[in-house]
Amino acid sequence: MPSPDIYVQITVTPHDRESERPSDSPQTVIVEVPGTRIERYRKQSPYAGEASDEQLAEYLAGEIGPHALARAGFRSGRWCIDSVALPQHPKLIEARQSDLSYDSMKAWLPTRQSFV
Repeated sequence: MPSPDIYVQITVTPHDRESERPSDSPQTVIVEVPGTRIERYRKQSPYAGEASDEQLAEYLAGEIGPHALARAGFRSGRWCIDSVALPQHPKLIEARQSDLSYDSMKAWLPTRQSFV
């Protein structure tokens, strides 16, 4: 059975290098990981093993999430990255073009209006 497209929410929280405490507000990006990308990674990687599609999607989304946030002006530095596979297509990105694409994955940066 082919892997489905999976949406992953990545939250990046900057941390102070010395105290290791959060130093700024978390930023979020939504990443679409196509099922074909998940299948390709599963075939190419000896580490994919018994990982679920959701786990692989979270891993793959980690490649594009920080780049999308950096492109939007998020400063580089020490980050804590959390990711979660979403159970369905997020409504906040409907009818919007992606803000960035990379290796068949697409990323959306939520706008302030998205949360209203």
